[in-house]
Amino acid sequence: MEALERNGTKDNTLVIFTSDNGSYMYRWPEDQEDHLQDPGIQGFHTTNHRSNSNWRGTKADVWEGGHRVPFIVRWPGQFDPDSSCDETICLTDVMATCAEITNISLPETAGEDSFSLLPMLKNEEITSKREPVVHHSINGTFSLREGDWKMVFGNGSGGRQKPVGKPFEEPFFLFNLKDDPSETKNMIDKHPDVAVRMKKKLDEIIQGNGSRFIH
Repeated sequence: MEALERNGTKDNTLVIFTSDNGSYMYRWPEDQEDHLQDPGIQGFHTTNHRSNSNWRGTKADVWEGGHRVPFIVRWPGQFDPDSSCDETICLTDVMATCAEITNISLPETAGEDSFSLLPMLKNEEITSKREPVVHHSINGTFSLREGDWKMVFGNGSGGRQKPVGKPFEEPFFLFNLKDDPSETKNMIDKHPDVAVRMKKKLDEIIQGNGSRFIH
């Protein structure tokens, strides 16, 4: 922001503050104090630091702690600076958003999971919902986020948190993030219809080479 001010571009620049993943640090036992003296030890105590807040897991996991990040936008003259939006978005959407702002048509093979956020940024009516958000862990475990529901297509974190599990090996997980944001209650047996619907949607996205091509 100081550089924009210095160069006289602060009032006509779109600024996005975000992160590619959640924190990758481990939680240490309460009697482990080394990380307080040695900055090379990437860990923290739950009593004094929760870098991923109440979200489960860390970077590389398929859990929310690996993917839920801040998304703060400053765009003078385009929207109310005190506004917020609770729609589910993904960083892949930045590509389509910038393309629409600059009136550039994306090639058919580009941005296959990118949807423009411009209506949300300008506080305009959202006329069409984006397709579900696809998440992916470091070992290839997929999850799908649609509304309040999130389904994990694997039997573990897919990353650092134990058990790691394997992609597409059951039991799968189904969470209602509105009621259970920390992903503690697997609802797949209570809502098999939701699980079937979300599995079908992920298959469509994979077979169609991206969620932007699903209709």
